[in-house]
Amino acid sequence: MNKFLLLSTDMIIYLTLTVAGLVIIGFLGRLWWAFDIFSSFQLQYFIYFLFATIFFLTIGNYRYVGIAALFVLITGILIFPIYFKNKAGSGIEIAQSLKILSFNMQRSADADQFINYMKGEDPDLIVLSEITKATYGAVQNNAPEYNIHLLGEAGKEASNIAIFSRIPETKLVVDYFGSGKRPSIRVEFMAGQQTTVLYGIHPTIPFRYKAYTSFYNEFIQRVAQEKGKVIIVGDFNMTPWSQNFRYLLSKTHLKDSRSGAGLGLSWPTIFPAFMRLPLDHVLTSQDITIQNRTLGPKMGSDHFPLVTELGL
Repeated sequence: MNKFLLLSTDMIIYLTLTVAGLVIIGFLGRLWWAFDIFSSFQLQYFIYFLFATIFFLTIGNYRYVGIAALFVLITGILIFPIYFKNKAGSGIEIAQSLKILSFNMQRSADADQFINYMKGEDPDLIVLSEITKATYGAVQNNAPEYNIHLLGEAGKEASNIAIFSRIPETKLVVDYFGSGKRPSIRVEFMAGQQTTVLYGIHPTIPFRYKAYTSFYNEFIQRVAQEKGKVIIVGDFNMTPWSQNFRYLLSKTHLKDSRSGAGLGLSWPTIFPAFMRLPLDHVLTSQDITIQNRTLGPKMGSDHFPLVTELGL
């Protein structure tokens, strides 16, 4: 029994030091894309270090209690502030409310189930990535009230993105960013007397480093040129702990809509919540209020849909 406990202790010590190293490496994500991947698992790191702290307390190994508890604190600082509401935009007069439904359909989502869900949510704008032409046509045919729509294509349906809008006089334009020429859609409409711009995006995965990096470099430059209120919606293929995500916020001066609403663990649907990652995002200008933000049900995709209500 003592030999087994000794072996288990050694294994957990090595694992604790390894995971601690991964946490530190994640903070270096701007240096190399592979480092940034390790920043994605802060929730899982937190759970592990909580377990390790309890384990080392139980066996009386106080040196490693201190190390594990330190990383509980570090990862907790990255997680728990998300549950406190960002007060930026509060107290500002709202010209109109905007409800956005965004969903990475993974080309396999049940179109009929989605359309029924969409009608129940009754959004003003719909942003759909990895959408097939068949599903695009089905939404057109079954939801004629969204009479302003556009499909952005780049050869593969995994790169497709579509916008549906029922806001009068909405202007839609497909833009292509990065070396991979990934399509995004720019949406422009009036909220009161002010122009609001929304971008629907779905960059490629970080493993395609050149296309991924060049997409964000070009996209950030474009967003920085916008004059009115700005909203960015989509599957970013990064988590809010990514150093590239933080860079995006700092350069565009936008805020994360999940503040006060929780992590929004949207991918993959087959995993339990504690194993999922928050890949789906809505970013807004500081003077836009976040009224509500929730995930929808499973609908055949590996992502959950995201519904966000904003005050413009």
